[in-house]
Amino acid sequence: MASLRRPAKGKTVFRPTIFGLLLIAVLTTTFLLGFAVADPTAAALVWAGLAAVAAFGALWPLITVRSVGIEILSAPTDLVVGQLGSLQVKLTGRASGLTLRCSGSPLLLADLVSPGLVQVPLEVSTRGAYSSIRLDLGSDAPFGIALALRTRTLKLPRRLLVGPVTLPQTARVGDLVGPQSLNLPRGLAASGESVRSVRPYTSGDPQHLVHWPSTARLGSLVVKELEPPVATGLAIVLDLSLTSEPGSSEAGSSEAGSSELGAVISRVENAASRAAGLAENALANGARVMLCTAQPDGPVSAEVTSLLHLRRRLALAVAGMPAAAPKGWPTVGVTPAVAVETGQAR
Repeated sequence: MASLRRPAKGKTVFRPTIFGLLLIAVLTTTFLLGFAVADPTAAALVWAGLAAVAAFGALWPLITVRSVGIEILSAPTDLVVGQLGSLQVKLTGRASGLTLRCSGSPLLLADLVSPGLVQVPLEVSTRGAYSSIRLDLGSDAPFGIALALRTRTLKLPRRLLVGPVTLPQTARVGDLVGPQSLNLPRGLAASGESVRSVRPYTSGDPQHLVHWPSTARLGSLVVKELEPPVATGLAIVLDLSLTSEPGSSEAGSSEAGSSELGAVISRVENAASRAAGLAENALANGARVMLCTAQPDGPVSAEVTSLLHLRRRLALAVAGMPAAAPKGWPTVGVTPAVAVETGQAR
C-alpha cells in the first residue's frame, strides 16, 4: 500500500547488495592471505584497478538517484481504500537500470530508463484527503555492488480523496416529515402518484388528471384526486471521535502502545465503512441521504446524491463533533463503537 499520510522529507538510503558483500569478502580474504606473486608492482596495479572499479560501482548508484528528476504529470482524484490506480510520472536526466515505486507499496517497476514517461501503480491503504505522495527511486547500476534508494515527497497535481471500503448494511429509512417532505427528489410529481379517489371535473383542473375509465362509465368528466407524495430518507450522523485516547491505558511498552493505536485506527475506519454501507443501501432503495460529519473546516450537514459524492464526503470526515441532523429526518448515529438508531430528528 502506498504511503501518503504525513510524508517524510526526502532522504537517500545507501547499502551494499548481497553481491557487493560477497565481492568485498573475497577481496578482503585474498588481500589478508597475501598470496605470493612474481611481480608485486603488477599486483599493486591489479589491486588499485579493482579498488577503483569497486568504488565506481558503489558510488555511481548514489550519483544516479540524485541526478534523476521526477515529476508527477497526472494522478487520480478519487479512489477507494485498496483500489488500484496509477500515476503518470516523468523522469528526467540520463540513467538506466532504475527502480521506482510508491513508498510502502510492493508493486515495483524495474529496469526503467530515463528520460521517459512511466505509469506507477498506486494503492492507498488509509482513508483521507492527500495532496502529496512519496516515491522511491532506486539504482544498483552498473555492477550491482551497492543499492541507492532515494525517497522524494512530490505534490500531486490535484487533491486525492480516498473513500472507505463499504461494509454492507441494512438502512432503516423512514418518511420525511414537515418541510423536508416538500423538497422532493428529482422526478417525483409534486401532486402525488397514487390515486386516492375521483371527483367531478371543475373548471381549471389539469387535463392529465382526467380519469377516463370513470368518465366513460359515468358519462361525465371526473378527475383523479392523488395522494400527496411521501419522500423517504435517512440522516447519518458519523462521529469518528473516541471516548479514550490511544495510550491512555498503562500499556508499559511501545509495542503495546502501537498495538493499541492500530486497534483505534481500525475501529475508526470500520465506522466510516459502516456509514458508507448504510448510505449506499439507502440510495439503492430510492431514499434521500443526509450525511452529517466533522471536517477539517468544521461540522458539515449536507445531502449526498451519488456514490462518488458519498465517498468524497467520507474521505474528508475527521474526528470531532459532527453536525446535527436536520429536523424531520429519520436519524442513525454511527461511532467507532456502534451504530445507534435515534429515531426522528426534531
